[in-house]
Amino acid sequence: MTIYHAELTLPIDGAINQQTTLEIKVNEGILADFYVVFPGGHAGLTNARILQEGSQIIPWNNLNYLTGDNISFRFNPGIEIIGGGIPLIFSGYNLDDTYPHTVYFDFDVQPQVDAARRGLRERLGL
Repeated sequence: MTIYHAELTLPIDGAINQQTTLEIKVNEGILADFYVVFPGGHAGLTNARILQEGSQIIPWNNLNYLTGDNISFRFNPGIEIIGGGIPLIFSGYNLDDTYPHTVYFDFDVQPQVDAARRGLRERLGL
């Protein structure tokens, strides 16, 4: 298991067509226990999403964003992500005209067990 932490700071007066992005290279494996934190003060003005290779991972529905104020979202997507230098892309924008805001991401990537071993574990109930 590899634990990752990312912070996406969004400048003031952002727009959906001028997003701030942060790229993080991750190990290949299964994306699990994904937390997205919007600290107090965001007032629902910040928007964030996560993509890989042009496909949106979180939230599930394309072209939608997570938003909030003093809230933490937890996901366990259980989806396979591509490693080997292909980054996860954290993208967002901030509609606040006064303050920049930071969105925090914590997640782990669990090693993928090959199909034969996974099938054996399932049959044995492990």
